[in-house]
Amino acid sequence: METSYAASGTLLGVPVQDMGTYTARLRDDGTLEGGGQGVLMGPGGAHASWRGHGVGTFTESGGNSFRGSVVYETDSPEFAGLRGVAGVFEWENSADGEVAGKLWAWR
Repeated sequence: METSYAASGTLLGVPVQDMGTYTARLRDDGTLEGGGQGVLMGPGGAHASWRGHGVGTFTESGGNSFRGSVVYETDSPEFAGLRGVAGVFEWENSADGEVAGKLWAWR
């Protein structure tokens, strides 16, 4: 399956619009494996691209829940803290299209 989304939030104290697309496949054990890519855009032209990979499960309410890793690429000073850092994430998608995520730097 393929999913595209747009979300807003804050990263490194910068308000961002996060847009991405990921694909996931159902594994034989009933879990999901997925990967994706996207872009973050902040005010004044700040930007970063990302690539991620993770594993997930379907939720009882019809959504899915993923855990995985993400790496970023940027030349924007606002996102300099993303350079050379791997991130680990939790990502939740509800059946009605709501998304929520948390990200931690892994140094």
